[in-house]
Amino acid sequence: MANVDDTIAIRSPARPQFGINAMLWATFVIALALGYLRQFNSPNLFASAAIVLVTAAVIGVLIGWPVKRIGDTTYWSVVITTAAFLSVSGDAAAPAVFRYAWSAVGMLAGAACGAIPPGQLPRRVFFGAVAGGAGMLVCSMAMTVYDLEWVFDLICAPIVGGLVAVLIELILWLERQRYSPRYVTASWLLCAVILGNLLVPLVLA
Repeated sequence: MANVDDTIAIRSPARPQFGINAMLWATFVIALALGYLRQFNSPNLFASAAIVLVTAAVIGVLIGWPVKRIGDTTYWSVVITTAAFLSVSGDAAAPAVFRYAWSAVGMLAGAACGAIPPGQLPRRVFFGAVAGGAGMLVCSMAMTVYDLEWVFDLICAPIVGGLVAVLIELILWLERQRYSPRYVTASWLLCAVILGNLLVPLVLA
């Protein structure tokens, strides 16, 4: 007797992974992110963004290949890396290694969480926390100053990795319930990061 899930999958019409709506949302977010980075008038910032995004895609493929989840690992690696990079790009006084370190936390945590199937939150949180902490630890070796801020980042990295896991699980749950596709929710997430960065100077003032 044929497996019921396989039978349903065969009878169900295949849907494209990236339709017109997904491409429009991606274009909107990319334009918004580029506009946000442009205000800093720093070519190095654009170069850094290109480096971390390409690296995130490669890391996503490498982590997803053994578990046959390349699409999920690459997608979440790029999305979370973008959010992490935008979060720290507004601090002009921070060294480049600071941006790379938090981008590494995002790409490793995103890829690790994407490698876990939906519905396994504790496992996803564990791997996200370990990957995030490992990313910060490796990048911290390139730092020249080890102060309280460095210790704070080391402590926060695994916490952020665990929270990334919760966020991804929530987005996937919304997608399964047909409330919102993942690309819409992820797009709003990146918009929220940009808006938060723009509001920080106003709050501190």
